[in-house]
Amino acid sequence: APGQRRRRRRRRAATGGDGVAAMTSFLGRVARRVKSSVEEFGYNARYVVDAPPQRVLHRFRHADDIAQWTTTSDKIVGGFSECSFEQHGKVGLFTGNLSLKTSGDMLRSGFATVRTLPYDKVPNLEPFSALELRLRTDGRPYLLNVKCEDMSEAIFQGKMVLPPHKWFTVALPFSSFLLTHRGRIVDVQQELDPSAICGFGVLIADGVAGPFRLEIDYIKAIRDFDPDEYARVPEGRPAKEVRGAGGVREVEAGAASAVIEADEEAATERDAEAAVEDLEERKRAAMVK
Repeated sequence: APGQRRRRRRRRAATGGDGVAAMTSFLGRVARRVKSSVEEFGYNARYVVDAPPQRVLHRFRHADDIAQWTTTSDKIVGGFSECSFEQHGKVGLFTGNLSLKTSGDMLRSGFATVRTLPYDKVPNLEPFSALELRLRTDGRPYLLNVKCEDMSEAIFQGKMVLPPHKWFTVALPFSSFLLTHRGRIVDVQQELDPSAICGFGVLIADGVAGPFRLEIDYIKAIRDFDPDEYARVPEGRPAKEVRGAGGVREVEAGAASAVIEADEEAATERDAEAAVEDLEERKRAAMVK
């Protein structure tokens, strides 16, 4: 009947229209994804080529900065060590008491660590060659932990041993980190891939019972690491003074060829820079509000 033919034509037209609309929508989504991928590729390429000389990864100026980190000790396996991480002025304070006491089937004890939370987003650090920290210790050795993607229990570590009660700037090249598994250096080493870094931590496990105290100002990534700007110390040497153009630099040996420098004038400049950055952060926050 004529009425049925008209209805069939309308259905075919409608179906054809919906098909065209669906295809148009699909192609639009594909185009947007391609555009996004191209823009992201371009951004990453520019980032690698035009990466800044340094990038601040963590500062501890505010309570929110501290909240991005968490502490762990041997208590999780039955030990008795205690630790905390809190804001102390404009720096982060990692403190506690290391205990070597064991319980149950424990063979050894005595460690405490502070580390970034699992969901902490680390930028791609491929353009950079080293990490720089400004810190003040109690003279005990501390390990800087670097966690990479696709590594469940293995981590990279660099050792930091400094004279007590003074601020120092420590630079550790990525090439100097050692791969470890559960506190032991693995036999087959591999290079640390900066683009795979997904977390940081600081560990104390020196086998000495008693209180510890570490203050951290910042953690930065350095693009062009120049060892001549620091006082390099051979492995296994005791603490000593190295005199240079910048003044007296007190240094001590560290595993993984840690490179360390301390300069009162430089420290003052960094304090001033930090104050300016803090002021700018407050201005931006005020504008957002």
